[in-house]
Amino acid sequence: MKLLVITHTFPPSKHSNAKRPQYLVRACLEAGWEVDVATSYIGVEPGQKEVIEHPNLKILRDNDPVERLQGKFRKMKLAGASKLLSSAANGLLFPDCCTPWAKGVFRRFKKDNKEYDRVLAFLIPASMLLSGSAGVVDRRWIFDFQEPITPQFEKYPRKSFVQRALLGKLKRLERDTLHKAGTIVFTAEANRAVYVEKGLAPVERTRHVPYFYDEAAFRSPARIGERFEIGYYGNFDLTGARSPQVFLKSLAEFLDRYPEARAITRFVFFGNWRSRHDAIMDELGLGDICEINAVVTYDQYLKKLQASPILLLIVAKEHNLFMPSKIVDYFGARRPILAFVPKGSEMSGVLESAGMGQYSCGLRCQPWEVGSLGDHNESHFKMTDFEVISRSLAAVGAAGREVFLVKKSGRVLLALPGEKEAALIALRLYQPQRTVAKVFVRAISFAVHLGLHKSFLKRMWVGEETSGEGEGMPAVVAETAGVLIGNPDHLVRRAIVSFRTGNGFEVAKVAFGEEGVNLIEREATTIKSLPENVRRYSYRNDDVE
Repeated sequence: MKLLVITHTFPPSKHSNAKRPQYLVRACLEAGWEVDVATSYIGVEPGQKEVIEHPNLKILRDNDPVERLQGKFRKMKLAGASKLLSSAANGLLFPDCCTPWAKGVFRRFKKDNKEYDRVLAFLIPASMLLSGSAGVVDRRWIFDFQEPITPQFEKYPRKSFVQRALLGKLKRLERDTLHKAGTIVFTAEANRAVYVEKGLAPVERTRHVPYFYDEAAFRSPARIGERFEIGYYGNFDLTGARSPQVFLKSLAEFLDRYPEARAITRFVFFGNWRSRHDAIMDELGLGDICEINAVVTYDQYLKKLQASPILLLIVAKEHNLFMPSKIVDYFGARRPILAFVPKGSEMSGVLESAGMGQYSCGLRCQPWEVGSLGDHNESHFKMTDFEVISRSLAAVGAAGREVFLVKKSGRVLLALPGEKEAALIALRLYQPQRTVAKVFVRAISFAVHLGLHKSFLKRMWVGEETSGEGEGMPAVVAETAGVLIGNPDHLVRRAIVSFRTGNGFEVAKVAFGEEGVNLIEREATTIKSLPENVRRYSYRNDDVE
């Protein structure tokens, strides 16, 4: 039989999504199939040889036009132009920046499509769904979902207002394309269930085929060092539950409790490290025990994996619809897994089934609070601006929302809600004295009046789980909670939160740590002692109490 495999990434690409296509292509070749692979050069270094060579294998690589142009900018040391091109392509091309590459592939194989007995297409990118509108999809096609598409965009909207406006079109495209295919495979059962529930895929054609690994890659026993060394391979998000804050703050508390362990403790990272993470590492005083390395090839990754005494796994609640592919490699290496995963998630169940539950830390309340490590004393650590925002919103029961960050002098000043009126209220919390700052506020206010702040300000998603501190308060209306962050140099981190409930707009002051509790109690006592007509006031023309 003859098989066509369409995948945006394929070895020797270092991209994590290249592993599954590699395994399946090898298996099909061993079964006697003829395999053609249509892929790109993404993640492949110039001059690199193909990883798989076989007489029945043909690998056809087409340059991704956007990626190629970005590469030219990088060679010319025009990093700003490369970033601008990426933002423009992701924001304007439907459904994503890989669309030119995908359309080129479908045009090439439209004439030759009939000569294949099966076509296996790997999603993502979302542009692979354009195969449906290109008229090439039929019952011979198999779509393999490593990650969700429209269900993810529905819950966590894209930054581009163009892409948000086209979400309905993308959803229709996804439904139509998948209903034409013969089989839709999902690596996560949670993802399969959502696609069936939303009617995006016919239930009788869906299959759950989890990730798998090559046993031969783990046959050679590795020599394990005696250090308390924790290894992580891949990427971290800048903020949220899959940022390194979760792990690094827990590690800092561990070393604070057991300083004698510092001499043998080490965190080793291989992947794309963000400069922002350096600041977090330095704030926690972990620079001397952290080793940051670049991305390695898949073969190097497997060797290093087996030599790692402890393997770190971080899964965000936002990513519960797909399963990290590294988990099966972790199982193959047979190393202890220190896992930070949401309680009740599919990944939590997988770890329990594998007998690894004793190493799992269920994330509760907020990303930095790890249940099995006990309560954190915030006075031990310098809170980041992102943590102040998250915990402030959780305190009033307004987590599980999206906010838009206003930065000034390199730090976050304000977190504005999505609703225009509520964003203006939050912006008024900041009353600067300097002329330049006043002009800055007026410019942001003008953009909010036009409804543009959601298009150009950086987004931050605040996890849905809350600390319960807001219980008993009226429910906060969605998209109305904003945060003004206090001076980070103050001994007690504090913030002011504006939000709307059924009672109208309200304002709350938030402070953190034991000192913060005492501060709020003292101020509350003072306010209660004031006459009634002094305690109540109006803020401009809005009913804010």
